[in-house]
Amino acid sequence: MNNTTKKAFETAEKIGNQSVDSLRQLGELQMNTWNNVIDQQLAIFNAIINTTSKQSELYTGTKNVEEIVRKQTELNRSLTEEIMGKTRESIEMAQNTGEEYR
Repeated sequence: MNNTTKKAFETAEKIGNQSVDSLRQLGELQMNTWNNVIDQQLAIFNAIINTTSKQSELYTGTKNVEEIVRKQTELNRSLTEEIMGKTRESIEMAQNTGEEYR
């Protein structure tokens, strides 16, 4: 094998290895992002389920309509704050993922 052919094979091997490494890194980034998105969705789902459960308890344990409305307002405010927090975390995660991708 002459020197030119050897260099061509070495270059092709180097490019191939770099491509495989880049694809592996991209796959890891995608998997981490997917896992983070699923975690965020589960946290929001759990918050909604917990709030729904608390609202059900509210109706069975409270007789005063004004108290029900007040407590329901508190539950809704708490749920909204939790969802907004998760939304901020998701935005930050998306920004970090974009930076890692670049």
